[in-house]
Amino acid sequence: MTGSTRTSRRALLGFGALTLGAAALAACGGAPLPTPVIPTQPPAKPTEVPKPAATAAPAGGAATPAAGATAAGATTAAAQATTAPAAAQAATGGTAAITLRMHSRTDAEGTKPQAAIKVLEAKNPKVHIQLEMIPTADYVTKILALAAGGQVGDLMWGSPTNYHIQVGTGLWFDVTPLIQSTKYDMAPFFQSAKDYLTRHDGKYWSLPYKAHPGAPALWYNKEMLDAAGVGTPNPKTFDELTDLAVKLTKRSSANAPADVYGFLPNDSYDHASLCDHRSWGAEEVDPIFSAKKSLMDQDKSLQVYTWLHSLYWKHKVAPAPGPGVGVGQDVWVAQKSAMYQASSSTKSVEGLVKGKWTPRVVLMPPGPSGKVGTKLVFDNFGMYKQTKYPNEAFDVLGYFCGKEHGIRLGLPEGGGSWTCGARTDVFYSDELMNSTPNHKVFAEITEKSDPSFYPDNFRLNEYSTALTQGYQKIMLNETPPTAATMKEFQQSLQAVLDRPKP
Repeated sequence: MTGSTRTSRRALLGFGALTLGAAALAACGGAPLPTPVIPTQPPAKPTEVPKPAATAAPAGGAATPAAGATAAGATTAAAQATTAPAAAQAATGGTAAITLRMHSRTDAEGTKPQAAIKVLEAKNPKVHIQLEMIPTADYVTKILALAAGGQVGDLMWGSPTNYHIQVGTGLWFDVTPLIQSTKYDMAPFFQSAKDYLTRHDGKYWSLPYKAHPGAPALWYNKEMLDAAGVGTPNPKTFDELTDLAVKLTKRSSANAPADVYGFLPNDSYDHASLCDHRSWGAEEVDPIFSAKKSLMDQDKSLQVYTWLHSLYWKHKVAPAPGPGVGVGQDVWVAQKSAMYQASSSTKSVEGLVKGKWTPRVVLMPPGPSGKVGTKLVFDNFGMYKQTKYPNEAFDVLGYFCGKEHGIRLGLPEGGGSWTCGARTDVFYSDELMNSTPNHKVFAEITEKSDPSFYPDNFRLNEYSTALTQGYQKIMLNETPPTAATMKEFQQSLQAVLDRPKP
């Protein structure tokens, strides 16, 4: 993209909408930074579908930023991009090399991206991959600042909460023709992820990268439950889960703060709320893809939120959530809670506790619907629309989203979240099945997870922010929610769904 002195209303709205997810993270502890001014970007010229490269086809078949990136960051990235080709040429003995710049989040995957790059560069010494890590809190805004100056690299990590808007503002390269021309195998990817990426226009503007099943997992401290005579928890209903949480809560007196909470509801409220709704046999919106109507005023929504509210106030087995209040994984890791509703990324707690205690996991109990509620949550990875090297970039993309790297992502070695690739051949691989007993719980439940939804106006970040704010407001009130409470909540969410597309 090239800069311009004028700003079109559509471009500004498109880019500005993405900063709203940043506000959500800022509310959780980070101070909001100034929103960057985004110059108008002239529409990109149609990209001619390249012929497949003469070299081998790509190896392997196949959480919301805080606002505020600076022009200095874009300048630094540009300088790196200028000097990298010379370094790559020296590394290959003077042979002219292609440098592909890749943007990803700092530390989210440990050293695993570097390991993948080492493999790729060994296979093709003429291609140098320059990894540019950006802190998660700044990621989307930094990408937008780079885009404003036409300085985005060739490949980048993405989050589906921003995916549809970013397609509309010209960030992503349509890889559908490359999938077809290279016969890249899309079959192993989870169907829910493929549907999410393509349902609005039938095209793949990126590939599924990593995945987890939302919040259907009941994590527990093995030593705490053994000491309480519980052993492996096996609640058959949400009422039994509540009774177990009461038993495991420890406090010095009836009205004292808990020394150990019995159960922590998942603190990714947009994930947990939908999973809990599905356990009750309900949806939050209609339809799932291109949602136009909030259903949060239905009776089942009231039942879900009444149960959650009872955990905080009636039974007092969990700390009430609020902006900036830790009520999730950190509390559990500190052994201030016996059980925690979460997802597969919590596997990485094993690396954090280093044998001081034993994290183990079972599934949450089925709800009144008779099923365990799920929501397939996944990252995407793709190519910048104006990359000059589509064939080479797709080789790299194919590997990063393929089986080998997908397994690497899920293994303990190299750190990160241990969230593995969004593919059946990854989740069921021998390597991951044998890596930790905690992985086995997630293979089948992830494959069968119900899809995430997205609004018809693509304002998913704004919806998630409104849901988190509404959830916290309800749960911080000692009075249980009523039908009127849920109607007010529904209206605030509907107001987001009724806004025009950016």
